[in-house]
Amino acid sequence: MANKRSKNYPQLKNFYLTIYRHIQTNNSLPSPKSLNISKQNLNYYVRGLKQADLIERVGYGVWKTLDDFTEKEVKEKVKKTRVVTTTLKSLNIAKKKRILRYHSIQFKLSLPRFEYWNRRHIYLGKKQIPFKTLTGNKHRIVHKNIIYHLCSESIIFYVPESINFYGYTADDLKRRVFNWAKQQVLGLSTYLGIDFKRSGKWHLSLTRGEIEEHNNELAKDYQDKHLKLNVRDENNELWLLVDRSMRTDNLELKSAKRHLEDTSKVIPFFNDIRDHKLTTISELKTEITELKDLLSSQMDFNRKVVTALTSPAPIPLELPLLEGKDNYFS
Repeated sequence: MANKRSKNYPQLKNFYLTIYRHIQTNNSLPSPKSLNISKQNLNYYVRGLKQADLIERVGYGVWKTLDDFTEKEVKEKVKKTRVVTTTLKSLNIAKKKRILRYHSIQFKLSLPRFEYWNRRHIYLGKKQIPFKTLTGNKHRIVHKNIIYHLCSESIIFYVPESINFYGYTADDLKRRVFNWAKQQVLGLSTYLGIDFKRSGKWHLSLTRGEIEEHNNELAKDYQDKHLKLNVRDENNELWLLVDRSMRTDNLELKSAKRHLEDTSKVIPFFNDIRDHKLTTISELKTEITELKDLLSSQMDFNRKVVTALTSPAPIPLELPLLEGKDNYFS
């Protein structure tokens, strides 16, 4: 027998919106019992709202909404920022659609100046936080399966290989991966008991990442012909290649600093070629040659017209025709 909905929320269809409105009115989370869901499910919806930058925790048990959004806006923001991880089920998405996959991601969190940061190994010991000392005055810690390298002026951390981010544009990917990173920084800040904000905000930057478009036609053509496509930049670093991973043909961008920018340019370019007839350089040269011939014929015809108008005797005129072409002037 199905459980009945709570009387407080009859015929509930959108938990995100309900939780959002509850926080907007009460500055607190609704109880799982009032929604007739488990605490784990409540945390899932709260996490989705946080990823979408719709809510924010301002203290213990105290929450606030970041703006007054409509129901449609709440749904769209949550949908755009939802993270998809790699599972057997999520692979079906990549197999059927042309979609971008973001992986092998590295972040850099620039730190404010801490007087004690050069003695962080002592601090970690006092907090009983396991760490490993690395070369170059670095310390490695692991929190919730995320590897962090504590450096002198920054913290470097990596997205686990088990996590992939999917989207249809580079902007989608950037928004999703930064939402994920902010969650990790917040968790690390709580874990270490340190506020990493400078001037009220975190200074996060992407230092590495790889983006590939699944089911790319160019990649499929190369793979079917057993050919390789490796494009290098001015520094001889590989930035564009064709590969086959996750059982699909992919066009992959690997530039450490420009992969997001490259994606926003390269993928639309190939999509345009895919959706429209490609005019090659040789085809353009042919069209230009034909245009020159046509203009030359037009000029010759104009001279004959002038001569005919100024000559006392009539001169027969013939319209210029290009070989294999219809009359351009009919």
